[in-house]
Amino acid sequence: MLLSGESHLSLDDKGRLAIPARFRDGLRDSCASQLMSVIDPASNEQRLLLYPLNEWTAVVEQLKGMPNADPMANRFKNLFVGRSVPVEVDKQGRILLPPKHREHVRLDARVVLVGQITKFEVWEEQAWNDYCGGSRDGLDLTALDEGSPLRTLSY
Repeated sequence: MLLSGESHLSLDDKGRLAIPARFRDGLRDSCASQLMSVIDPASNEQRLLLYPLNEWTAVVEQLKGMPNADPMANRFKNLFVGRSVPVEVDKQGRILLPPKHREHVRLDARVVLVGQITKFEVWEEQAWNDYCGGSRDGLDLTALDEGSPLRTLSY
C-alpha cells in the first residue's frame, strides 16, 4: 500500500484523528487497521510517525539486528521503540493519538497527515506550512555528494 499526499485535518476534543477514507480499506487489508504511533528521536522536526503494523514489524526486525553493545543503537531503540504506542482505526475511521505524543510534538486542533510511502507523518498544521515554505532552499540536488542516491533519481 502506497501512502502519499497530504490531508489537512482536525483533531477532536479527545485527540482523535480521522484517517482519510482513501486509506481505510488499504489499512484494513494490510495491517487489520493497526498502526504504531512513534516519536522519532533522531529528528528535529515536530512530527509523529504512524506506521501500519506490517511496516512497523519490518522496522523492528532491522533494529533487532543492531548490536546491544552499541550505546547509540541502544539509546535509539529505547527512545524509538520504547515510546511507541499501538493505535487502532475505530469503526468511524479515527485513531486516538496518545496524549504524550500529542504534547511532545505540540499538536493542536489543526494537523496535516502526510503520506511517506510506507508510513504517515502527523504535523501541526503551521509547522508543516513553515516546513514546506522553507524546504525549497535545502533541495539543491546538484550540490549533493556523488554517492547520494538522490543524484541519480529520475523523476
